[in-house]
Amino acid sequence: TRINQGRDYQLYQREKSAQFRAMLRASSDRLHTWRMLYCGGAKPVSDALTAISKDLGISFRKESFAW
Repeated sequence: TRINQGRDYQLYQREKSAQFRAMLRASSDRLHTWRMLYCGGAKPVSDALTAISKDLGISFRKESFAW
């Protein structure tokens, strides 16, 4: 069903994200040179990037032009 496909996709994305984070941690000698910038107002995106930046020790800044 469509709901199961959505859940399967979410599980797939989480697994890929975990693998990607593990790879980044393994190359931590270069990680200190990385920066992230998000320009937008989507709270879920901002929250995810905040968590990733804390997890990996990458500097993160966000901006929003929603006046």
